Amino acid sequence: MRGDRIHRAVETGGDTELSDSETLCASAARRYMAERNLPHGKDTVEVAMSLLADGTTVRLGNGRDAYINAAPGSVCGTADVLVQARDQAIVVDWKTSDRSAMKSADQLLALAAMTGAEFVRVAAVWLKEDGSYEEFNVREYSFFELEDERMELQLMLCSVGAAEPVPGDHCAGTFCELRGTCPAFTEAAEAVSAELVPASGLVRRRMTDPILTDQDVADVLPLLDKVEEWVEATRK
Repeated sequence: MRGDRIHRAVETGGDTELSDSETLCASAARRYMAERNLPHGKDTVEVAMSLLADGTTVRLGNGRDAYINAAPGSVCGTADVLVQARDQAIVVDWKTSDRSAMKSADQLLALAAMTGAEFVRVAAVWLKEDGSYEEFNVREYSFFELEDERMELQLMLCSVGAAEPVPGDHCAGTFCELRGTCPAFTEAAEAVSAELVPASGLVRRRMTDPILTDQDVADVLPLLDKVEEWVEATRK
């Protein structure tokens, strides 16, 4: 997806896969970091973290693949940029739309709590297609605010077993290990695939069907292209 390509380019410094507008978004992110003297290295980008049910915070590694290191029954999150020294930290999350940037307050607070720091500054940065950027939800959280958030997350973790699944932005990427099998997700996904591929089509390919053969791959790739077009049109 577009956002993933931009994030990857910011992390690696490579723009070969990007369109002109996506390249400008990645350049805006690098300029933001340079103007705020934020170090750009393997230890500061795409930092995966988790919070355990007992309130312990754990740094899992870099990249969402690091979620595999998370303990069962923990909540995970990834800071696109995390600069931390002793008890203070800075968390930055890149956004590719103003809508996602505006509604990021809860996400930023949760990420701040997962750092384990006592004082955290957060910001969601909307990377615009003209190469500029805009900050949203800029805040500095105190020790007491972060402790309250960690306790709130602990309570949520304890209630997961009896909770009803609710689809949303958290279903994207690798945030949930039940993605693709959760009834709430499959119902929402099927509504989209039914719209994109009518039942009268020669191949009735569902997004949640397993990919077992080369023919499955050939059938699903055109659908994924349509899904990406549908997502971009819906966002706009």
